[in-house]
Amino acid sequence: MPLNDIVQPEIVEISSGLRLRKYDGNYASFLPGYRDPVVYQNSEGIFDESRIPDLDYMKRMCTYLSRVGELYYIEAEENGMFVPIGDVTVKPENPPIAIWKEQYRGRGVGARVMQVVIERLRELGYRKITGSTVYRWNTASQKMHERLGFRRVKEEGDDIFYELNLQEEKTMLLTVTLNTAIDKLYTVEKLVPGEVTRVQTVSATPGGKGLNVSKVAALAGSEVCAMGFVGGHNGDWLLQLLEEANPAIRQNFTKTAAETRTCINIRDNSILQHTEFLEPGAPVTEEEYRRFLADYTAALEEAGAVTISGSMPKGVPMECYATLIQLAKEKGVPVLLDTSGELLKRGAAACPTLMKPNTDELAQLLGEPVNGEEQVLAALKELTARGVKYAVASLGSKGALAVGPEGAYRAVPPKIEPVNTVGCGDSMLAGLALMLLRGLSMEEGLRVATTLGSANALSPKTGDFKQEDYDRLYPLVKIEKL
Repeated sequence: MPLNDIVQPEIVEISSGLRLRKYDGNYASFLPGYRDPVVYQNSEGIFDESRIPDLDYMKRMCTYLSRVGELYYIEAEENGMFVPIGDVTVKPENPPIAIWKEQYRGRGVGARVMQVVIERLRELGYRKITGSTVYRWNTASQKMHERLGFRRVKEEGDDIFYELNLQEEKTMLLTVTLNTAIDKLYTVEKLVPGEVTRVQTVSATPGGKGLNVSKVAALAGSEVCAMGFVGGHNGDWLLQLLEEANPAIRQNFTKTAAETRTCINIRDNSILQHTEFLEPGAPVTEEEYRRFLADYTAALEEAGAVTISGSMPKGVPMECYATLIQLAKEKGVPVLLDTSGELLKRGAAACPTLMKPNTDELAQLLGEPVNGEEQVLAALKELTARGVKYAVASLGSKGALAVGPEGAYRAVPPKIEPVNTVGCGDSMLAGLALMLLRGLSMEEGLRVATTLGSANALSPKTGDFKQEDYDRLYPLVKIEKL
């Protein structure tokens, strides 16, 4: 975006005796090196090219700066006239600022100028300033960034990088569960095919992978809004169960004429194994799908992150997940995708922010076997090369491998005696969503996600954990940088 669309008019008053003036191609006052400037004019105040030591270089530099069109001089009033004392480049990617004249350093000039830049970018609707760079030795600039609310994100060599959220930070997690279900857990003494089996206990919970994410994220303290399709008596029951599970979860479901499905999970206490029976979702009409898309688009305005999980009912287009990802990206909202098969392939092509496939799903994506840690890491790196920012491979009880902007990591959970492994992957996805919502490092995000997955395995309920289990397991998780 051209600078003259950001700062109007050409001269912007900062405070009494301080202003910004847009660079206009006049190389008379430009000085490379950002040190004490020389105004190249003679005693009569007329520009004198002979006073410039390297005129050709100046002209080339100023032609370049004029083409960039984002440079403003910082000018201060001295003896009744304004003279340049520094410069600032106005853009959301990196707004560097330099004070040339020694007597103006440490007087808050830089902070006042940066505040104007921040307000202008905020008014235009930019969400974040990224990559603002400060030299390690420049402690004054570091303090200025911190006073203005910038967050230090990384250090490389002599450079320290800062970010600043320009808009009110959105902390709501939006979860998408298109194929919702009533999940019933039966416990039996022993499951014998072909024989009558008496059920010892029955529990019913609101099901679907995304609802497991919702419940765990809400328990972890996140604001959550759950979306998807519900219908019939089962749909009403699901909403009631979700309200009972956690009334803090906002419900924004699209009603359908067809009945919400039921899924059965049978726990055989004789061998401590689970057998699942998953009903297909009832068909969704074209009109119901259109209503969902409208509801989803509106909900993105409040979302800080989106999770898209599980399968889809019949009637929903195969490109639906790719569409949802694209809509979120247009709003600047990060998206986490956890699905399989053709939905995974089409969703991956839309480049979500984070994907969490297992090794079989990685093989489906890449069209070749993925075995062993080395091949898993290579596959994850291939996903990031294709545009996925974070690629996390869940390895069940062995933990996870992850590749992202901060490198490659291995997460190793503590050894436990699991009670119910259903929903552990969804709990991990909830933790990864918290990483993005709260701006955690990859190392911290993986620790939180792995702890939530392990704590879920100790609860008989699906998509649930006890805080005391989380607190006990958290320090036992090992995160290794590879």
